[in-house]
Amino acid sequence: MLVRRTQALLYVLVFALVPLSAFGTNHAGPQTPSCGNYKVSTNEVIVGVKFPKGSYQINTFGISCSKVMGSKGLFAKFLKLKDKDPLPKPWRYLADAIGAPKFSSGPGVGFRVQLITTTPTPMPSPTAPASSSQSAPVTQQTSCPTPLLQTPVDLSKVTSILYPGQERGGNYKAHGGFGFDKATDNLVTVKIPLSGKISRVVRYREMGEVQYLFEFDGNCGVSFRFDHLRKLTPKFEAVVNAFPIKEDTRTDPVNPPVAVTVGEVIATEVGFLNNVSVDFGVYDMRQKNEASKDPAWASAHSQYPADSYGICWLNSLSQADSAAVNLLPSRDGINGKKSDYCK
Repeated sequence: MLVRRTQALLYVLVFALVPLSAFGTNHAGPQTPSCGNYKVSTNEVIVGVKFPKGSYQINTFGISCSKVMGSKGLFAKFLKLKDKDPLPKPWRYLADAIGAPKFSSGPGVGFRVQLITTTPTPMPSPTAPASSSQSAPVTQQTSCPTPLLQTPVDLSKVTSILYPGQERGGNYKAHGGFGFDKATDNLVTVKIPLSGKISRVVRYREMGEVQYLFEFDGNCGVSFRFDHLRKLTPKFEAVVNAFPIKEDTRTDPVNPPVAVTVGEVIATEVGFLNNVSVDFGVYDMRQKNEASKDPAWASAHSQYPADSYGICWLNSLSQADSAAVNLLPSRDGINGKKSDYCK
């Protein structure tokens, strides 16, 4: 498991123009869940760089999604500049960065935009004039379902819960998880709880065993992730097997992202030999959580954006499943059910 000191170092490296794709998330949760997609309706140029019309996935670093997204957000303002106009100070385009275009206003503060779908140019109608240029609108996200999540595992086999939003093992964990303490094998089926797409993955070695970590962007602005998956179904195995086995949990971006549907089986085994559990974290990128409204808490977690978007997913399941998981004991013997998210 990576320590917070290592996490902080990774952040410094990312914004020293080391390729963003070289660093992924560690066990504290995804550092940069997507803010959602932004639709650019006409071919644009920012500081001489072409941005073809299409849908762009936006990820922020050290800045809220609300300041970047929307018709009054930074990306929209940059798109409205003349082709060779400089960016407003202190913003700059990271021309040397590898991968998706990136903008930064200082160390650890910025955002990247990645073209995920292009929009073909329609032929003008012979009976009507071509439409005039319009400012780039924000793509409307799909409405979230109610309840938000389908329970990803069989609760009849779950014996304990790891609570999101608490210290564990000396690190802050925005994610929680499910424990299967009475299991005699690792046979646990894990299903996708919310439709969306795979955004980042890693297969890594820990305690001599290969584990899988997946991050997803839900279609309605809510991100989620699984860790300590042990055996994957063919679709997901094919995605992650495109990447090498690592000795740490730095994730790699999946490009183009792969669509997933609620209820799909992602894994049939989880955890380690004699230690059966699966990590599960959920991050509502539409708004920051209540914990982040405390100035002291926000200051302590300022380097880790995911902490401010983590939610108490125990209360986002069906009414019956939510009641069931809240009755289960905590798997963490030190912090128990103490959580910054679950009140």
